[in-house]
Amino acid sequence: MPLVMDTRPAAYCVIVREGKILLTHFSTVTAAGHRISGWTLPGGGMERGEQPEQTALREVFEETGYEAQVDGLVGVHAGYSDRPDGSTFCALRTVFTARIVSGEFAIEADGSTNDARWVPLNELDLYIPQASKHSMSPHFLTAVVAMMGFDSALDWSKAVEKELPAC
Repeated sequence: MPLVMDTRPAAYCVIVREGKILLTHFSTVTAAGHRISGWTLPGGGMERGEQPEQTALREVFEETGYEAQVDGLVGVHAGYSDRPDGSTFCALRTVFTARIVSGEFAIEADGSTNDARWVPLNELDLYIPQASKHSMSPHFLTAVVAMMGFDSALDWSKAVEKELPAC
């Protein structure tokens, strides 16, 4: 039997400032009627004709009110999950590092993002749920920590602390 897989290309930004990472919370209903929600990076699905960097910057603005500038490519993450109908869903995510260049913090009014916040890196693990029984890959935020070159969010936090100027 051939594999049936839906793929959703998306793009996200890792934005760290003063030892805190910008996260967004999404809540949406799938085509099958299941509510899914969780914390993630600012970002989301690509629109027709967009390139990943354009998507990431548009999504950062829509979800947080910030204008950002991409600094570099972190990598690409493929998150797979099984659906009840036997098909597989693949979230194919391009991840960039970025920084805020302007704008005022504001949470998206009428989209799937219902919260956003600056989270201390040493608390990031609190925003990462245990692996789902339907997922065949690590949680996206766990994968991002590894893509950034760290074994844990705590290790990332310690590395950033060393870079921060003393007050």
